[in-house]
Amino acid sequence: MVVDEYMINGFNGRKAVMKYRPNVSDVNADGVFRNLIKSDKGKVYFSQKRNEIRASINIEQEQILQQLLFWLRSDATDYLAMSPEELKALPDEAKQCIESIVHKKKSYTDRGGNLVVDEHLQVKLISKVKAMEILNKMLGYYELDNMQKQKTIDISKASPKQLNAVLELMQSQIDDSDNTIDI
Repeated sequence: MVVDEYMINGFNGRKAVMKYRPNVSDVNADGVFRNLIKSDKGKVYFSQKRNEIRASINIEQEQILQQLLFWLRSDATDYLAMSPEELKALPDEAKQCIESIVHKKKSYTDRGGNLVVDEHLQVKLISKVKAMEILNKMLGYYELDNMQKQKTIDISKASPKQLNAVLELMQSQIDDSDNTIDI
């Protein structure tokens, strides 16, 4: 039920838990949801629901990759000096590159009694950076980095001399501006 609500409500795990357990705090709801999706039953059910959704919308990964590549290859200069009518007449593929359009049209009379029409059209395209990030995730380019982050070092058997060396190394790499450690 919670996973179903999660998929319905826009992928908000905390809200999904709180719908069925309204007395739980926000922090606890986050923890309950994380534990649920990490459990074996939760993983299986979550995977099953995801597969059902994939089957129902009939979109393959290759189609998503092609769309991301199309967004990456789109050229902002193709949209320069276009009128609203020209934008509407674009092929669907070209329109899918557009994230938002702001069209402002203002008419006024100037001091000479002439009618002046000010028209501004702002076209914002899909973020190429975001498309690149999604593409990289889908292709597994971050996998090595993620696997390295998951590694833990067992220092329980280290000698005091070795522990001091690690501590000195960490202290030498503290960035003075924000107290973070670059390892």
